[in-house]
Formats: sequence, C-alpha cells, structure tokens
Amino acid sequence: MKGYNMKKFIAFTLAEVLITIGIIGVVAALTTPVLVANYQKKAMSTKFKKVTNEFSSNVDMFITEEGATSLKGTSIFTGTLPNGSSVTDGLANFIETKFKVIMKCASGSSGCFAPQYRALSGSETKTSANICSATAYKLADGSVVCVTKGTDSLSVTVDLNGISNPNAAGRDLFQFSVNNNAAPEPIGEASTCTTKATGEGCYKALIEDNWTMKY
Repeated sequence: MKGYNMKKFIAFTLAEVLITIGIIGVVAALTTPVLVANYQKKAMSTKFKKVTNEFSSNVDMFITEEGATSLKGTSIFTGTLPNGSSVTDGLANFIETKFKVIMKCASGSSGCFAPQYRALSGSETKTSANICSATAYKLADGSVVCVTKGTDSLSVTVDLNGISNPNAAGRDLFQFSVNNNAAPEPIGEASTCTTKATGEGCYKALIEDNWTMKY
C-alpha cells in the first residue's frame, strides 16, 4: 500500500523461550545448593564467634563483680560468694546468672543436645552422653552449652542450634575453653576438626582461616 511502511517485528519463538528457561533452571539447580551451604556456613561461624565472645565477656564481668583477680579466684572455683556465703554449685550459679537459660538437662538426658553427632569426614560418631557429661543448658538464642571446670579454666561444648540438624562437628558443634584471664582459647588442633565428632580443633581452624569454614 502506497505511503504505508510495513515494519517487521522480531520476537523469540516459544521453543527458544522454553529452552532459555530450561537452561536457567539447570544453572539455578546447580548453584543454589552451593549458595545455601555457603550462607549456612557463614551464619554458623558468625554465631559461634558471638558465643565465644559472649562467654569471654561474661567471665570477665563475673571476675570483676566478685572482686577477684582471675577466674580461679571466683566462686566458680572457690564455692564462696563475695559476701562470704557458700554456693553449692559455683559453675551453675555463674551460668544461670550470666546467661538466659530456658532449659536444663541432666547429664545423659535428652532435650538439649542431639542424640548423636558425626564427624565431617570419616565415620566417627558420638552420642550426647559422650559430648556432654555434665548438666547442659539450652539458652534463649537456641544454642546449647555444656561447661566443665579444669584446674583454672572452663571447657565449653556448644551446639549452636540444639537438636536441629546438621548435628555435625565443625558445623553446629564446637569446643573451646576460657582461660584464667577470661580469654577464649581453642581445644585441639585444626587438623582434627573434620575427623573428630566432638567439635575439637574446629575453633582453631576457624581462627586460622579468618572465621571462614574452609573445611
């Protein structure tokens, strides 16, 4: 028709659109699990760092409040409060006054730690009784801690999300200690992190890799 410009419109065919969507779906299926896993690792390492800092801060505050010069001089070890009265369990008193405890579990009982934990590599597994031989405490943030006394330090085992999965050492289960000067310290060597089901060595592995779960 004279004076009328015919324009040719170019568009994708249905087959091309479906192929593109299929490719996107495959790529997403391959990458999403990796992204989710990396996010979970980052979240767990961040939470564990918070736990170690909180323990250290609370021990330091406890030392100051009791007028002691070190952890060993507090009622946790002496069994005597600053006012001169005795306390039956100084360690329990410390935990229950410095942390928001929502549940206590007797040694070997269920409800706090998961029934079983596994190592990231190898076949080692540990039951909750192997993980914690003392009273366990479930805290308001969802984590569970088991604390025991050494000569002048505290050993802490923590499950960052209680009985929920993955229940694996180095993912949600860790061990660390708080020394006589209230500083957090690793338990075990980094090389044992993936082979032990107790969580030992994983704190050191995280410190060495700038709080990144490279294992």
